[in-house]
Amino acid sequence: MGDWTYGELAKAGLKENQDFGWVSSPGTEGAFLAVVDGFTLAKDAPHLDEAIAWLEMVGSKEAQETFNAMKGSIPVRTDVDKSKLGVYQRWSMDSFDRDVLLASCVHGEVVPASFQQELNEAISLFVADRNVERFTAALVQAARASGVSK
Repeated sequence: MGDWTYGELAKAGLKENQDFGWVSSPGTEGAFLAVVDGFTLAKDAPHLDEAIAWLEMVGSKEAQETFNAMKGSIPVRTDVDKSKLGVYQRWSMDSFDRDVLLASCVHGEVVPASFQQELNEAISLFVADRNVERFTAALVQAARASGVSK
């Protein structure tokens, strides 16, 4: 599912390794799919001082420890107190540290939006008709049209 699932299960009062567990998706051992949320400072922000103060706060060690503990995700900071996080999060942080990091195509981190849209359409068609040749041709066309592949 996603790390948000951990937050929802914990919020419901369920216990790690007792009421729920986790595994890597089959065939993905040694890889960590990173989906990164980010906050930016808008050019000509009308309330610059407040915007900077907010960014400093959400980027702080304390905010990361608090937010990530509740959400189920792992902090971007490396100086957090891991003992404040759950077993799943520590497992995930270990995977992040040792495994190959991959960006997500589905979440728009690797390819242009035009390719992502065509990928979604090709998958929808494939689910409906199971035509492998049409699916692969659509992916090749999407890659060429969006500049992902020449």
